[in-house]
Amino acid sequence: QDLYVFTGSAIKADGRYRLRPNDGVAFDVQQPYGEAIQREARSNSLDPFLVDALIAVESNHNPGARSAKGAIGLMQLMPDTAKRYGIADPYHAESNIRGGTRYLRDLLAMFDGDVELALAAYNAGENAVIRHGKHVPPYPETQDYVPRVLKKYDALRAGSAEKAKGVQLPLANANERNSLKSRRS
Repeated sequence: QDLYVFTGSAIKADGRYRLRPNDGVAFDVQQPYGEAIQREARSNSLDPFLVDALIAVESNHNPGARSAKGAIGLMQLMPDTAKRYGIADPYHAESNIRGGTRYLRDLLAMFDGDVELALAAYNAGENAVIRHGKHVPPYPETQDYVPRVLKKYDALRAGSAEKAKGVQLPLANANERNSLKSRRS
């Protein structure tokens, strides 16, 4: 099954991040929850580096994390989202990853593969993105969250490529990330 990833070459003329087939950078399954991340990412046609980046930003890889708003576990599922995806125990790491990856997959489908909008919806809710004309909502937390996940994603992929090939890959253009606020406002 193909994995899908964002890379700098996947930016379309409209400036939105899109998905393209995996370029073969190996994901380290030896890390904590690595096997579950890879398995669930593959089963949902996601890049495990994107899932890992989201987990790092959401919970810092803490399966016991609980936000002030009630989001739970590694991928910070809200109770209603966990229920929607059949997750009985969102503190159970593998179940949480299963629910979070399914939700991310559905958000990517909802927003036509636009990674920024899917991440914004993961953070602020899909209705917030729709209410704001399919743009990243102007909430400070969400405006900060999307570039943080993408920066972590770039770093994870570059670090893995460096380990595998001994070559440092360039990160995606920072100006493209910094223009998020002006493009989406």
